[in-house]
Amino acid sequence: MTALGTDFAQPAPGKTCGSCTLCCKVVGVAELKKPADVWCGHCNKAKGCKIYDTRPQECRTFYCLFLLSADFPELWRPSKSKLVLYGQGNDVVVHVDPGAPGAWLSEPFYTALKGLAENQGPLGGMVSARIGRRCIVFKPDGHIDLGALGDDETIRFSFHHGQVEATKIRRADAG
Repeated sequence: MTALGTDFAQPAPGKTCGSCTLCCKVVGVAELKKPADVWCGHCNKAKGCKIYDTRPQECRTFYCLFLLSADFPELWRPSKSKLVLYGQGNDVVVHVDPGAPGAWLSEPFYTALKGLAENQGPLGGMVSARIGRRCIVFKPDGHIDLGALGDDETIRFSFHHGQVEATKIRRADAG
């Protein structure tokens, strides 16, 4: 799998959400005060958004990487893989459905996520999975399980000579 940019404006040809609504569960939406890992009250799980025409800007501009990249086959559709990948700057964030917390370890996903880490690292980008507050950072040769991130914590990430280092730090110390 190749390195992924995050400046796509619309889905790749032939890609649609269809009946997939997993982003409406795992991604938080500040404008709606909807936390991550809770179904949005405006989501019809089988059909999509009940307020589609008036949905918040955050929702209007959100596209998962399955939709944006032709490199992701149907197996990566979030409703099937239980993984919602999206770009955040140079980073790739993987929100894992809390109903399938081990989905990120399944093949071919685990190997592909390590490959993404190998490609994104030189760009200054981190590939991380989020399962609730738990954070896993991918490396070309494995992963680092940082455990639960507190509200006052963030991740210090570095990639040097093919080696990934990641640690939890207090936000106040990140500056």
